[in-house]
Amino acid sequence: MTILETKKLRHIYGEGTPFEQAALTEVDFTVESGTVVGIIGHSGSGKSTLVQHFNGLLKPTGGEVLLKGKSIWDEPKKIREVRFQVGLVFQYPEYQLFDETVEKDIAFGPKNMGLDENEIARRVAHAADVVGLSERLLKRSPFDLSGGEKRRAALAGVIAMESDVLILDEPTAGLDPRGRDSILDRLLRFQRESGTTMLIVSHSMEDMARVADKIMVLDHGRIALYDETGAVFSRAAELKALGLDVPQITGVFHGLRKNGLPVEENVYTVAKGRDTLLPLFRERGQGTC
Repeated sequence: MTILETKKLRHIYGEGTPFEQAALTEVDFTVESGTVVGIIGHSGSGKSTLVQHFNGLLKPTGGEVLLKGKSIWDEPKKIREVRFQVGLVFQYPEYQLFDETVEKDIAFGPKNMGLDENEIARRVAHAADVVGLSERLLKRSPFDLSGGEKRRAALAGVIAMESDVLILDEPTAGLDPRGRDSILDRLLRFQRESGTTMLIVSHSMEDMARVADKIMVLDHGRIALYDETGAVFSRAAELKALGLDVPQITGVFHGLRKNGLPVEENVYTVAKGRDTLLPLFRERGQGTC
């Protein structure tokens, strides 16, 4: 079932002025409910502009955005309801923390939804658990947290709204490898358990390989590629022509194929690489005995 869709979406900054610049041009794509879609592209390709259309933070210059088959701008006065259904986490979301305690900050969204206190408390506790925030931190000021803890608190604030669609703009930017892996693992577990549709903007090909079912590649405001993750990463030459790369493990397997080893081209995770090579090692080991 399609949950999110764009039809000939266009966005022009400074329209009608000498500084007019097209950020999105004729963008058509669909997102199926319960999937994880990665959005990649070089800087300035239109990634952040695109995702800000999905919950009405930006209004299209042309075309439309549909949520569950209905244009989100059919009733402009109800755009606030759309933002409850489509949660958006900006890059470096910890800069958005503002309340006196972590608990109150996480509760801000659910309170604005008009939920009762019991439901708000349930959502705060669940969201904190999803991102790995201990109960003792909920009573502290968000400004007393470490950088990684602030990131988790900010993510929890959006997760607590229990949106149908969750959009994450570079959710692991600035984190060390351990913090990045922890956040991604928790988000992916949450997505699988809840069935939430998730869109993730990232510059990390390794992160996208780990979590995305499909990948969209943007180039100068247009969709250059949109397919299943393995199919996109198998097109290394096209990605490199767009100023992008493939996961390191994918590059390794492309090299193995060039050197005559009979391996697949669409290996894009270390786990899949291991599973692909082990049978070959066993076969060759048996052959030499």
